[in-house]
Amino acid sequence: MIRNVVKHADASNAHVTVAYGPCELTLTVTDDGSIRPTPGRTGRGLPGMRERLALYGGILQAGPAATGGFQVRASIPVDGPQPSAAARERP
Repeated sequence: MIRNVVKHADASNAHVTVAYGPCELTLTVTDDGSIRPTPGRTGRGLPGMRERLALYGGILQAGPAATGGFQVRASIPVDGPQPSAAARERP
């Protein structure tokens, strides 16, 4: 996610928060920038991150932050379902 802040946001600061509880691990990245277009985009971005998290029962939330900038929050269950066969076969 930090790579995406550098690549896609005109931000001067980014804050990372990791929260670990008995049922869930949450990673939140918030920046103070604005979204800038990326010509020649080759990645899958937020949809790809959502898909990868979903393989493990996780969710991704992304959008404008309440304080300005952009926020991405990834949450995944600690004792969630086992990864699918497709996920286990990936390098």
